[in-house]
Formats: sequence, structure tokens, C-alpha cells
Amino acid sequence: MDQPVASGEFSPTTARPAQPGAGLRRRSLLTLALLALFVALPFLPPFSHREDLVRWLVAATLIAAQAMCFDLSAGFISVANFGFAAFVGLGAYTSALLVVRLGVSPWIAMFAGIIPAAIVGFATGLLTLRLRGLFAAMVAWFVGIALMGVARNLVDLTRGSLGLSVPLLFESTSNRPYYFVILVMTIVILLILTWLTRSNFGLAFRCIGQNMEAARASGINPTRYRVLNFTISCALAGWLGASMPTTTAS
Repeated sequence: MDQPVASGEFSPTTARPAQPGAGLRRRSLLTLALLALFVALPFLPPFSHREDLVRWLVAATLIAAQAMCFDLSAGFISVANFGFAAFVGLGAYTSALLVVRLGVSPWIAMFAGIIPAAIVGFATGLLTLRLRGLFAAMVAWFVGIALMGVARNLVDLTRGSLGLSVPLLFESTSNRPYYFVILVMTIVILLILTWLTRSNFGLAFRCIGQNMEAARASGINPTRYRVLNFTISCALAGWLGASMPTTTAS
């Protein structure tokens, strides 16, 4: 016969079953609360009366998005992209030149920076990610130096160190509209990276970052996945860079 259970004593037969959806609901509520906070932040003190502080919010959100893109390579495949800022700049110059030289709408030019950054990132990864160590990181750094030299020396096209004056997305001088543009881009990047890292691609990235030989023995092609990872990181960096010339309120 079953023994009686004393008061306060745990019994498997009397324990309440765990609710599988409880954790998901808590995470969803926390996510919605954080999103509501970020949306309301520019309207709360002291940001509601200080445009300079809202400007800092724009910069902080942009840097946070760039950090996520950088971490896709550094955190998952253990490749530190020392030329990351160059890919951001490549997207920025592409967007600015399309607007200034060709009269393309800034809203369209914002997405144009993805293409050249992805192409240069793919070429850099294809040439360097077959090898190990700091080779890929150093070559990415050299690519950044080369792109900086091109931007400075093609004065007729880029105006050199003077830079390009690009029309803004909004007529208003307030920084709040630009904050929401960058916030939406950050959320989109977060969703893309979350889906990617939770997929089979993300599993392959983690395997390569932890033990490349074990990943290869498991049937994973390290070069293919490393190049894919590096290209996606550079493409997203180019998209963020392409938003910079048109989201800078005076």
C-alpha cells in the first residue's frame, strides 16, 4: 500500500505539473515591456526636454546594433573583424553617393549599402577564412585601410576628407524620428540574428567556433559556414552604415 504523505513533504504524485507555456509567456511579457520602454524613452524625463540626450540615444542604439552584427562573427565563429568599421563606412558612402550623385531617394539608398558590403565581405572571407589564426582579422583590417584611402583620394567623387552633405529623411530637426528609424532597424537585425543563430546555421556556427576539427568530422564544411557568417555580418554592417548619412539631424 502507498504510504501516506506527511504535511509539507514532497511527493511526485501530488506535485503540480509544470506549465510549458509559462516561461514563454513570461519572456514575451518581458520583451513587450522592454519594447514599450524603448519606445517611450525619448518622451520621458530627462530626454523629453533635451535634444542632445535624444541624440545620444540614437548613437547608443546604432552602436548596439553594430555590436550585435560584430558578435555574429566574433562570438560564434571566433573571427574578430578588425575592419568592421570599414564595412559600415562602405555602406554609408554607397548610400550617400546614390543620394547626392544620382538623386536616389534616401529611403531607397538606405538599403543599397547592403550589396557592396556583402560583396566585399564575401570576397574577403573567401580569400582568408580558409586559414586559421589572425589572418582573416588582419586582412579585414587592411581592407578597411584600403577603403579609407580610396574614400580620401577620390576627391572628385567623395570630396575627400570634407565628406558628403546628404539630405535628411525628415524635415524636422528633432532627433526623435531618427531614433525610431534606428530602433526599428535594430529590432529587425535582432530578429534576423535570433532566427539565424537558433537555426541549423547557428548550430554549425557554434560548432565551428568551439572546435573546428570536431565540426569538420561531423560533416560541417567550416569554410562555407565561416564565409556565410562573415558575409551576413558585413551585409548588416553595410545596412547600418547606409542609414547613417540620412539619420543625422542637425
